[in-house]
Amino acid sequence: MILNHLTDEQRNEMAMIELAFHILDEKKEVMPFKELVAVMKEFKGFSDAELEERLVQFYTDLNTAGTFISLGHNTWGLRDWYPLDAIDEEVQELAKPKKRRKKAATAEAEVEIEEEEDFEEKEPELGEEPLVLSDKNADDDDIDGDLKDHLPDGIEGDLTIVDDKEEI
Repeated sequence: MILNHLTDEQRNEMAMIELAFHILDEKKEVMPFKELVAVMKEFKGFSDAELEERLVQFYTDLNTAGTFISLGHNTWGLRDWYPLDAIDEEVQELAKPKKRRKKAATAEAEVEIEEEEDFEEKEPELGEEPLVLSDKNADDDDIDGDLKDHLPDGIEGDLTIVDDKEEI
């Protein structure tokens, strides 16, 4: 073990991220973050307050350093242990997806097909008049007629059309 042969001065000068690398390298297996921090706390002799001050920076370094990899559920390992193709497989094995029922999905599909059939064009039944759409809005005719009938003869009656060519 390399870590056991270090002097107190070397232990104090060693960065936490470097220490994490050596711990994982010697153990040769993934570790939960809390367990990794506990081993580091004991090795460095940190108090709870000292550890708390340095923990945020250590976690940031752990995430940004290319030598470490998170394998889900806050477990960490060394990237060198995994070939590039195996990383996704390892993460997928740790996070098992929930299986869905296939029977429910097919029943919903059948319901959707039945609903689509209901929207076919139907012949109007007795007592129903077919709806006829036109380009004009029925309300437009009424508004124009109402305005002509109800305009006062005040200023509107005195207005005349002015041609742009004519000078006032």
